Amino acid sequence: MSGSTTIDVPGATAVLNTYMAGTYHWIATYNGDTNNVAVSTLCTDPAEAVTIRQATPTITTTASPGGVVGTSIFDTATVSGRVNPTPGNTVTFTLFSPSDPTCTTAVFTSPSIPLNGGGSASSPVFTTITAGIYRWIAHYNGDTNNAAVSSLCTDPAEAVTISQATPTITTTASAGGVVGTSIFDTATVSGRVNPTPGNTVTFTLFSDPACTIAVFTSANIPLNGGGSATSGSFTTTTVGAFRWIATYSGDTNNAGASTLCTDPAEQVTISQATPTITTTASAGGVVGTSIFDTATVSGRVNPTGPGNTVTFRLFSDPACTTPVFTSPSIPLNGGGSAISPSFTPATVGTYRWIATYSGDTNNAGASTLCTDPAEAVTITQATPTIATTAQPVASGPVGISIFDTATVSGRVNPTGPGNTVTFRLFSDPACATLLFTSPSIPLNAGGTANSPSFTPTTVGVYRWIATYSGDTNNAGASTACTDPAEQVTLGPVTPRIDTRQSPFSGVIGTSLTDTATLTLGLNPTGTVTFRLFPPSDPTCSGSPVYTTTTPLSGGSASAGPATATASGTWRWVARYDGDANNNPVSSLCQEEPTVIR
Repeated sequence: MSGSTTIDVPGATAVLNTYMAGTYHWIATYNGDTNNVAVSTLCTDPAEAVTIRQATPTITTTASPGGVVGTSIFDTATVSGRVNPTPGNTVTFTLFSPSDPTCTTAVFTSPSIPLNGGGSASSPVFTTITAGIYRWIAHYNGDTNNAAVSSLCTDPAEAVTISQATPTITTTASAGGVVGTSIFDTATVSGRVNPTPGNTVTFTLFSDPACTIAVFTSANIPLNGGGSATSGSFTTTTVGAFRWIATYSGDTNNAGASTLCTDPAEQVTISQATPTITTTASAGGVVGTSIFDTATVSGRVNPTGPGNTVTFRLFSDPACTTPVFTSPSIPLNGGGSAISPSFTPATVGTYRWIATYSGDTNNAGASTLCTDPAEAVTITQATPTIATTAQPVASGPVGISIFDTATVSGRVNPTGPGNTVTFRLFSDPACATLLFTSPSIPLNAGGTANSPSFTPTTVGVYRWIATYSGDTNNAGASTACTDPAEQVTLGPVTPRIDTRQSPFSGVIGTSLTDTATLTLGLNPTGTVTFRLFPPSDPTCSGSPVYTTTTPLSGGSASAGPATATASGTWRWVARYDGDANNNPVSSLCQEEPTVIR
């Protein structure tokens, strides 16, 4: 303080307004008067020293609002109660991290920020990098007249809460497919702030709509630099809708996040596998052949339960309308194959198998087609054999009645009235000249038929051909023209010759005659030669005394007269000379004696 204050009023007191802190010293001077000497106190008089202290301002602060990590925060301080502040009044702001609740080590210290005219200052902005409670301390530096002052670490107004960021997780599940398809999920986490090591995603796969039945859980898969992670693959073993839930682990600065069970992007539809069925029908053959079918089912995935069977149906019509045979359900063996029971077709034709795989939960059923060439089996007619025996003899005289017997063997399921045999008889070696055709003769239960009888009228070799008609299931069959068993050789007959001489006796000079009549012949034609032997030739071995040849007429011929010229026994011998159908025949030497006296 400079200068002085003079007060001439007796007993007055001097008042001074201080303007800076420090020690003020009074000196009081009495100016004296006539009777009194002037006098002053000393500057060093302790009683005259007055100490003026610094003002003690107060500091109030308001921190900016908090937010998610990454939010920029600042602090504002207002210093009140300063007295005669000198230039250079500033505030320094110090920020402490959430891990330092006692404000030991600052993460940010501002430069000295001058107070504005209103005694306030604001810190620079600080961008948070971790979640938690940040704490500001604002420090007013003070000056000569004003003491320094700081806000407290525990000041609620200086606490700023920074919460975790709330990242979003988006996912794309792999496409579905048939059972056995390997599926996976890919998750991308967006909106993370200052992630710390250990950011992972866990993938869980569920087989039910409520996501209560987990069938697969991945390891914790670290996010890559782009914030994505892909689950391991899972090979499906059942059909249905599978649902992924991807769960981001979060960290200090980032909240965890999960997809929802109902998220359409996380649903994968696994459909039944579509196996193929291939078949090989057994070879066909003649009617009566037993046939069967073999089916192999390929491409099944995780077959389940007893439903893995094949049913075989056999059809006789080209449209496969009504089966003639249906098997039971035949279980597939370890190789995926099944064989139908055998079936013996009763008629000829093309039979068609249809093999139907039942399918199961994981595998769709499958069938072969009616038009599948591998399923068509051709059943042809049986080829019976026909054996014949000409009756009643292989050879004999013309004029006998002959017939043929045929036996048909090897017929299968003979049907209808067509099972007959027709017999034809030929008179030439090439079977070109037909003599006789029978009606169609039904086979008896033993497969045999007899032709009607036929009586040939000429000698020769006759040949039967027996023709089996066949039917739907049995091919026809014929004997051959050259079949020895069908050949009948008919030779000439040997007629009976009856003779009658006339007279039986007489005298020398008697006229002798003879008559020959043929019986048992076959329309005999030709001539009879008569010879007359004298008594001197009792054996009729010499030369006849009379010979004549006479044509047959009405089966008879006559000779003579011849004159008996000596006594004794005269003998006629009549010989039929034969023709194509009749053998020659003679009477005997002793059959026609005439005694002449």
